[in-house]
Amino acid sequence: MRLVTTSLALLTLVHLSQTAALAQVPTFDMSGERPPQAPAAPPLVIPQLNTPQRPSPPTLVPPPRPTSITPTVSRPQAGAPTPDQPAVPQRAQNQVQPQPVSQEARPATAPPTRQTADVSPADRRYLIPSDTLTLTGELDRSRFSVYLTPEQAAAAATFHVGFQNSIVAAPEASRLQVLVNDRPVGEMPVDSSENVRSTQFRVPQGLLQSGSNLIEFRVNQRHRTDCDVRSTYDLWTTVKPDQTFLSFDGAVAQTSSVSEAVKALGVDASGRTRLRIVAPALGQSVSTNPLIRLSQGLSLLSGLPRLSFDYRTGTPEPSQPGEMTLYVGTFAELQPLLPAMPAAAQSAAVTAIASPSGSSESVMVISGPSWANIEGAIDTVIASADRPSGVRRDVITTQRWSAPDAPLLFGGQKLPLSQFGLQTTEFSGRRMRLNFGVAVPADFYANAYGEAELLVDAAFTESVQPGSHIDVYVNENIASSTPLYARSGGVLRHQAVKIPLRHMRAGVNSIGLEVVINAPEDQACVPGSSASTTPRFALFDTSEFSMPNFARIGRSPNLEALAGTGYPYNTATSQPVLVALDRLDPDMLSIASTFFGRVSVMAGRVIKIDAAAPSSSFGNRDAVFIGPISQIPQKALQQVNLPLNNAAAWRPGQAQSAQAATSSASIDDWSAKLGGGALSGRISGARDWFERNFDMSFDRLSVLPSAEQPFQPTANQTLILAQSRGDAGNGTWTVVTAPDTGTLRSGVEAVTMPENWQKVTGRLVAYNEKAQTMAALPVSRVSYIETAPASLDNYRMVMANWLSTNILIYSVALIVLLMLLGVFTSSLLSKFGRRK
Repeated sequence: MRLVTTSLALLTLVHLSQTAALAQVPTFDMSGERPPQAPAAPPLVIPQLNTPQRPSPPTLVPPPRPTSITPTVSRPQAGAPTPDQPAVPQRAQNQVQPQPVSQEARPATAPPTRQTADVSPADRRYLIPSDTLTLTGELDRSRFSVYLTPEQAAAAATFHVGFQNSIVAAPEASRLQVLVNDRPVGEMPVDSSENVRSTQFRVPQGLLQSGSNLIEFRVNQRHRTDCDVRSTYDLWTTVKPDQTFLSFDGAVAQTSSVSEAVKALGVDASGRTRLRIVAPALGQSVSTNPLIRLSQGLSLLSGLPRLSFDYRTGTPEPSQPGEMTLYVGTFAELQPLLPAMPAAAQSAAVTAIASPSGSSESVMVISGPSWANIEGAIDTVIASADRPSGVRRDVITTQRWSAPDAPLLFGGQKLPLSQFGLQTTEFSGRRMRLNFGVAVPADFYANAYGEAELLVDAAFTESVQPGSHIDVYVNENIASSTPLYARSGGVLRHQAVKIPLRHMRAGVNSIGLEVVINAPEDQACVPGSSASTTPRFALFDTSEFSMPNFARIGRSPNLEALAGTGYPYNTATSQPVLVALDRLDPDMLSIASTFFGRVSVMAGRVIKIDAAAPSSSFGNRDAVFIGPISQIPQKALQQVNLPLNNAAAWRPGQAQSAQAATSSASIDDWSAKLGGGALSGRISGARDWFERNFDMSFDRLSVLPSAEQPFQPTANQTLILAQSRGDAGNGTWTVVTAPDTGTLRSGVEAVTMPENWQKVTGRLVAYNEKAQTMAALPVSRVSYIETAPASLDNYRMVMANWLSTNILIYSVALIVLLMLLGVFTSSLLSKFGRRK
């Protein structure tokens, strides 16, 4: 009996242990055997440990879409499973439930993803080359390139993104996607309207490459409640530059190549880059020209848009991200500052990467036994970036802030949109906008006539109703609008959209293609329709941009051409540009290097300068005057029509003197007395009506150009950039001035930023640092300079544009020709025709 009891106890114990094991690890789904009234529990998928599996890639969780990699988010999302709570099945049918992966299937060498907060600022490779990056509307993108050294490209990297979006964006239908070298590496919902969301994900090994790497942010957004076109303007997602960067696992070895180090120079948390040049011989005339030439070459090598220079004579503080230190000088000058100087610099020119004693920082050294040797070393460094004389470039380099580079069109070209970096796009929303860049040369002269064409290949469904249209913007100005008439859908094959050239300028031009769709379901605004993914419109990359032949002739003054292509200083002439600096101190050399660095990037070559020539030789030469207004020669101020009393009256931030205020009031009183009263008001109203309805100003009806009035800057304007012909009638003079050296330095650094530099136009530009606005004066007296080979066709187009600008002269000439034709016809009829 005791044996039977013991056996029963053992069997009971085994049964209970098996039941507990089955309860802990369910091998089969028993939901089908449960009563129909019981709710079905989500099955738990357990990997088969005995089944061999292939090693999985570094990204361990399958993405929700086949073309993207699931990011790791630094904060849990709403509804995400926790360790104490099982996963809840997704409601959306088009989402893929990620499957767990066994530990044995994970690569043994895959390191964990680094969180954003765990990366120190010194280890961050910031990416965004601006202080802000905002993607707007329902469909938008931003694309630029980042240069990496071979050591950085080979290292394991983590991509960190920080963003914030508008509160009206629907997170269930809005997505932000990140691409590296045209391959999606991360996608996340746009669901962070209250604060900044930080996300990080691994970059697949081998995706980064040595050299330029394309970084692209794409956003597809939908409104929470509204369905009309106006609501799309409320959608935005801002990518934060200070939280968007690459981090590398472990210490990355420094490159030994000087040119690679300069090209791989990045940006800081605000998108700026600073090059600090330590030159003990600063202030000597023998070093000025080589240093400014070096700054231009470094600007060309890096291609960065927000680059500034900072000169020092002593050892600077350690570099931060977006900074680099260069030591330039003879071996004897640099030896006290840099004990780790290469010994070869005592006898020959040397360019090398060195590390100061007791520091892990790497600095660049350009040295030699004399400054003649240093000039040779500088030429060696910048040789790969400089454009030889007589070689015409086909693009203007913009990829560091807007990829790809803008093609430079000289007329008669027809390029597909795929060459501008655009891809075939299907769209299901209400407003789609795509942007690309087109560049024209400095002697572009077709601002009053001529039309380009955008040959559109597109298709749209029957839901696209009349009232929909395709708009084209040139430099943010509406250029044309083409309606879509078909009621039952249609296909457009090279549909010509005319683009007047009046809004184009020398240099890079932004072309925006916007499609506005009017659909019945948007008017009804049925719940859920805003998240529809059914394409309504498709734009194909076989669409083409056609640029006609246009007139080519240079003009002076023309600040627009200086900002766009560096004209007229970009021409490879035998005579260098004369540069007049206030004094050769660190501040003035920093200002001159920042200014010429920006001009050289747009010119595509190093500009020859001479900062040691006497001012007496400036009469018939191209020249640039840089300094406080009190130190600018009076002859230069007279040429650009700046009053000579500006040195005493121009004090930004201070109120005008009592004398100036009294004088202004007295002038206003006299103007009111002599203005004609009501008659003057009626004439002014008629002029405004004529300009508003006929888009034509009375200035265009004048026979002779009006005299340029002297410009008096206001108290809030902190920098003036002006241009005119030289006092001898030859050469172009440019004046860069401010009330004092400190204001001049901050003003030049601000104006040379791309967002302000593209607004430089006319004969004079005044910058307001407080409001960050630009005020420009148009050119009234212009000199024409022949730049293109002589041809009757070019002369015809030049005359056509000139007569289109001077309408009154054209009308008078037409009337005179008609009268001469009448007289000549009457004379012939009187001799050969019937008299009765």
